[in-house]
Amino acid sequence: MTTVSTPAATAMVREPRIGARWIGIACGVPVIIASVAGAWLAHGPGGRSLVGMMHDNVINNVVNGIVFGGVAMVLMWLRPANRVGWLLMYAGAVNAIAILGEGWTLASYDLSLPGRSLMAWLGSWLWATALFLGATVLPAIYPTGRATTRLARWVVRLGWVMSVLFAAGLSGLDDAYRGVAPGHHLGSNPLSHGHFQPVFLGAAAVGVVGSVLLSAVTLGWTVRRLARAASPEREQLAWLVVSVLPVILAAVLGLPVVLFVVTLLTTVTLLVGVVRYQLFDIKLILRSGLLYGALIGLAACAYFAAVAAAGLASRSSAVSPFFAAAAIALLARPAYAGLSRWISRFVYGDRAEPARALGRLGPVMGGALGPDLDAVVAAVAESVRSPCVEVVGTDGQVLARAGRVQAHSAHEVGLSRDTGEVGMLRVCWRTPSDPPSRADRALIDALAVPVAVAVHATQLARDVEESRARVIEVRAAERSRLRADLHDGVGPSLSGAALGVEAALRSEHPERTREILAVVHGEMKHLVREIRCLISDLDPAGLEHGRLHEALAAHAEVVNALGAVRVAVDVDALPSVGLPVEVAVHRIATEAITNVVRHAAASSAQVSLRCDGACLVLEVRDDGIGLGSSTPGVGRASMSERARSVGGDVTITDRHPHGTQVLARVPLLRQEQG
Repeated sequence: MTTVSTPAATAMVREPRIGARWIGIACGVPVIIASVAGAWLAHGPGGRSLVGMMHDNVINNVVNGIVFGGVAMVLMWLRPANRVGWLLMYAGAVNAIAILGEGWTLASYDLSLPGRSLMAWLGSWLWATALFLGATVLPAIYPTGRATTRLARWVVRLGWVMSVLFAAGLSGLDDAYRGVAPGHHLGSNPLSHGHFQPVFLGAAAVGVVGSVLLSAVTLGWTVRRLARAASPEREQLAWLVVSVLPVILAAVLGLPVVLFVVTLLTTVTLLVGVVRYQLFDIKLILRSGLLYGALIGLAACAYFAAVAAAGLASRSSAVSPFFAAAAIALLARPAYAGLSRWISRFVYGDRAEPARALGRLGPVMGGALGPDLDAVVAAVAESVRSPCVEVVGTDGQVLARAGRVQAHSAHEVGLSRDTGEVGMLRVCWRTPSDPPSRADRALIDALAVPVAVAVHATQLARDVEESRARVIEVRAAERSRLRADLHDGVGPSLSGAALGVEAALRSEHPERTREILAVVHGEMKHLVREIRCLISDLDPAGLEHGRLHEALAAHAEVVNALGAVRVAVDVDALPSVGLPVEVAVHRIATEAITNVVRHAAASSAQVSLRCDGACLVLEVRDDGIGLGSSTPGVGRASMSERARSVGGDVTITDRHPHGTQVLARVPLLRQEQG
């Protein structure tokens, strides 16, 4: 397996800063002490009871101060460059100061503590600056501590603006100020003024509404990030979603005890998500959290809608709950089934619906130019929810990849067709602690079949393109060679013959004229033999009736007539074969003979053709100088291409003690019988 560093991991692992670590300790310890002191003062003489403190969210503020401060210290020590720890420390600090202000105010009536108005004023609004940051700013910078996109940066800015507006509005409201010490006379808010109360109220309202809307947008955006993220960011975002959902539900449903518990757990899950996100299998928790969170939300909406509808219809408050319960009962089962199916797809992909996964491959398998292998691999990654899927060729090269290469293990499936192995499908585990289940492996095995078809089709298309390019290249080379032959051979011969005829016409002596014409006649006979040889190379007409041995013998006669090399042909009895094989073998033989005549400096050559099992074997041997250090030219490339075009191969070697051997093996293509 290949080990690489992902961007998320790189962003999290930075050079530790000793100063930031000790700043975390220096801030965290006072935050915890202030929270405990505020709780003790609020519960002390003249303070509230534990039940009243929990009902008024005092306990929540105490827990926020202690837990946020403690977790922030740990996070700032382990990840000093991560701003998530600094944000948690800020939230813990303002909650600690707020609860200390409330406790100080309550205790001041019995202990005559100074600064009652200031502490009450701080306790009335300071906590509000951090109330919505966990639902707005935190998701935008989680898990790396940085807002990496334009949308994230806008969420951070708007989150702070709305929180400041909300807190600024509360800081000037008399009701918020007096609510710090209910049952005691505090007087008026130091900032209050009759004419400015609507301004403070408006600022608080804008801050609350804006924060709620921004929280909803941020939650949807975070879920979208979770759906598209790769490992390890996907696991970290899953921890964030799991930690935020219970807090939202408890706050919406008005369950202070539940809110107290889930707030305690939320901060711990954030720490796990940043530092040890692979500690547990988050998939099961995420699926259950999303499922039951959505069910509770739908049930609440259905209840309120049914109560409102029944109340309007019957005008009886006693009938409304009955209809609401009936509506929830009717909707519960189909809602559970639908949400369970949707969330399973979201978390695990299509492993419960193989037909859906196979259907994803249909559109990308039937392209006009063949399968789009990159799109096929992307569809597989989407179906199995894998952070990285690769198709590897038989040579070890990656043919297509979707996602980022992961350092942890992968599930590998061989891809094969009737012709043999065509590659391998490699599906990375979602996390190191989350190997593919039996259902995942069954889905991957099912998807491997169409993927193998796509890989094979892609390879065939590539082979066709390469063969077409080679044919064009060889054809161009053959045309160039033919042009050179005509220019260097036929052209000078015709020019010489024309000059000879002209000289004969000018001669006034009959004997001299006959001598000139005799030379011209010999030149013309030589020219005719050259042209016949060229025509034989271009168009082996004798093959039209399947007479390969006759065509080879005829070509040998043409070469023998030139007198440079003596060519002998030995052909065994051959079965009836297809014309493509005959043409290819003839081209290879004539090209080999041409090379002997031009380059081998040989006196003789032997051409033999025999049948060896399911192959035709052509052998051309000469007694020339051999290959030596010669560079392969057009002729060798042409012979190799001819053999490959019918599934064969050509080898060219030196003979001992001297000479060259061309050996071609071509599979038989039986002649179709009509």
